[in-house]
Amino acid sequence: MKKSTAILTGVLALAAVSLLAACTSQAKPATSQKKQVTEITVGTAGMPKPFSYKTADGKLTGYDIELAKKIDAALPDYSFKFEVTEFPTVLANLDTGRFQLAANNFGYKAERAEKYIYSEPIARNPSVLVVKKDSSIKQWADIAGKKTTAETGTTYGNSLEEFNKTAAKAVSFAYTEADLTTQLQQVADGQLDFKLQDLVSATQIIKAADLKELKVIDISDERDNPNSHFLFPKDADQKFVKAVNQQIEKFKADGTLKALSEKELGGDFTPSK
Repeated sequence: MKKSTAILTGVLALAAVSLLAACTSQAKPATSQKKQVTEITVGTAGMPKPFSYKTADGKLTGYDIELAKKIDAALPDYSFKFEVTEFPTVLANLDTGRFQLAANNFGYKAERAEKYIYSEPIARNPSVLVVKKDSSIKQWADIAGKKTTAETGTTYGNSLEEFNKTAAKAVSFAYTEADLTTQLQQVADGQLDFKLQDLVSATQIIKAADLKELKVIDISDERDNPNSHFLFPKDADQKFVKAVNQQIEKFKADGTLKALSEKELGGDFTPSK
């Protein structure tokens, strides 16, 4: 009897060990099956406000930045980190692959579309001419022979260069590192005849700086696509591009873009297309 009991005890012990080993071997694949998250570096220049800027305590925010954060939160397969650099470097880092996404109030230009992939529109923000209220400039063609400035690497500088290629009288313009408030003040003071800019930035600065001498002329019917976008490198992972674009469309449909636009831009600038 004792012998039988000993044998039975041994069998049970062996079974227990076997069961524990089985459980352990089954548990291992669960660890190896942990979902991989792809890190995405988002480049921005930290300007112009209200699309990308830092608060007094150094927090990076703005419409483009907050939208990117919402997209990040909605895409579990990706994790976004943000890097602030000079505007021309944002594009250069897209070229080298250091950045996988750029968020900086990018307007659409056909030439730029040859080098980068544009996201679905994230805001309707047409180009405008900022002029003094008594200016002789009434439309795009009237800038011929006038004086202005532009920032290096922007669509505005490119637009002025294109205009000068066919204009009977070229626009006199220089590239500048001055901020937009300074440039609009120069228009108000008569140092510049006009400033080509986006509607949101121009109207907000005119209001904030109390530049009552200025007005904006909407030239969206005379110019390119009036929307702003994110940018991807030309060789971007198409799965990532699709995921971002689908989320933008979802945010447009559920009112997230409208709510964010009203909060960050001061009105409903939801893209129509």
